[in-house]
Parts: sequence; structure tokens; C-alpha cells
Amino acid sequence: MGEDPDIGRWDETLFHAARSWGARVVRLSIHPAVWRRYGPERALVPIDQAIAWARRHRLYVIIDFHSVGYPPDEDYMRLRDLIFGDLYKTSRQEIRAFWRTMALRYGKEPVVAFFELFNEPAREAKHSFPAENTAEDWKDWRDFNESLIDIIRPFAPDKPVLVGGFQFAYDLSYVTRWPVRRDNVIYATHVYPESAWKIGWDEAFGELKKTHPVFLTEFGFGDEKPESLYEGDKRFRDAIVDYVEARKIGWTAWAFSAAFTPRLLTDEHFSPSEQGAFIKDVLRRSERP
Repeated sequence: MGEDPDIGRWDETLFHAARSWGARVVRLSIHPAVWRRYGPERALVPIDQAIAWARRHRLYVIIDFHSVGYPPDEDYMRLRDLIFGDLYKTSRQEIRAFWRTMALRYGKEPVVAFFELFNEPAREAKHSFPAENTAEDWKDWRDFNESLIDIIRPFAPDKPVLVGGFQFAYDLSYVTRWPVRRDNVIYATHVYPESAWKIGWDEAFGELKKTHPVFLTEFGFGDEKPESLYEGDKRFRDAIVDYVEARKIGWTAWAFSAAFTPRLLTDEHFSPSEQGAFIKDVLRRSERP
């Protein structure tokens, strides 16, 4: 899988460059369409490589099942790739099998910091995303995640898992009343300039951090995510970093790539984009004594 030119660059220099920027953790986003095309035996090879490279460069890894949709309804966002087909299309059965495989292979691997169970929950409404969500929807989503955790735990009893909220993982407002009823759960949020169209950061995830662990597994700006979409007194980039660092919320930025947007790189020589230059500076400042 990692050597396929259709996927892009895959070698140790990615991990060397990420560490040289000051990164401490990298997120491996595995699309179900790619997983299916190669099958578990071949697909595990580059994941094994990633973990070895991360260990060599003193990085941790998040393994992310990178789909968008709502598994309780078997409804997934349509994004067709010429090579891999529907990138996000999956099924409850496939998701369960994937996490059993991950737990068996990496459940006790210390380099793997977290299992992110599903990238971006979002329910469809008349072929558009996202739909409005109810408390009952959240309870169904919670139940599904608990079923995944129950599959993982016999092989990975202590591995922290990340559970995302609604509205493309942004909205965790239901968690306070109806948290996941399992141990070692961290709540994942994704924040982009336009995310707060429905509720603000405090309601979506900031207040939750007072009682539950929260991790920002995606944020970014640029390309199709212009900062002009953010309504605030500061630039989006400054506002989000200041917000999460004040609350001691860990984060990973999207995406260490020159192809996937909003991109941190402009080429395969790791030249930073405007977003990348900002993130690189933040990471390096955090390393200073």
C-alpha cells in the first residue's frame, strides 16, 4: 500500500521531517476504500513501517479509521476517487473487523498512543451533510462506539480510544449528559474556520474539557478552508491554538501533505505552506525551555 504511486510519497523522510518540525505525534488516516483494495495482509505492511519509523524518530502514532458518515444508519458521505472508488464507503461489519485487527496487532504497542474509532460522524439529510442531530442519535452513536470498544478490549485492555462528536466530529455537546460508558475514552473534536456555524467552541468541546479528556485531532485553514469563514476577534489560527493550549487540549494539525487539503506542505521537499509555516513555528516554540 505504501509503495503505490496513487497514494503518494511514503518513506521514512516523512517522519524525520515531522519530528524536525517539533511534532510529537502523527495521525495515520486509513480510508476504508484503501484498506479494502489491498486487504489486511498488504495494508498492515505500511502501518508496521510507520510504527517503526515513529519509534526511530521519537514520535507517537494515532491510528484513525478515516470515514465520514453515520454507521448506525449505514450512511456514508460520497467521495469518489478514480483509483479507489468511494473513499468513505464502509459498513459496521468492516469497521468492527478493522478494529479487531488493529487491537490484535497494535493493542499493546506503546508507540500507538490512541485508536481513533471513526474519523467524522455526520448524518445525511437529503444528500447533504451534516443533518441536525438529536439526543437519541447520540445514544445510538455512543452504543456503536461501545460495541467497538468491547471488540478492542480483550486484546488492548488499556489502549485509549478516541470518540468523535457530531457535525464532522466538532460537536461533543451531548457527552456531558450521555458519556461513553467505558474506560480510557478520550473525546475527539475537529475544528475549522466554519465549524462554529451552529454552536461555539465552549459548548462544542471547551466546557467538556473540565470533566473529560478532549483531543483536537484535526484543525487547519487555507485552501478551501479560508480564515475569513471564522467569526472572531483574532485570526482563526491564533484563536484556536490559544484556545486549546489554554485548556491543555492536545492537537494534531491537518494535513502533513502537499496533496490533501488544507495542506501543511507545498511540495515533496517539505516546504511549508502558509498554514505549515504557522504550525511549524508553534511546534518549535513549544519545544523551547
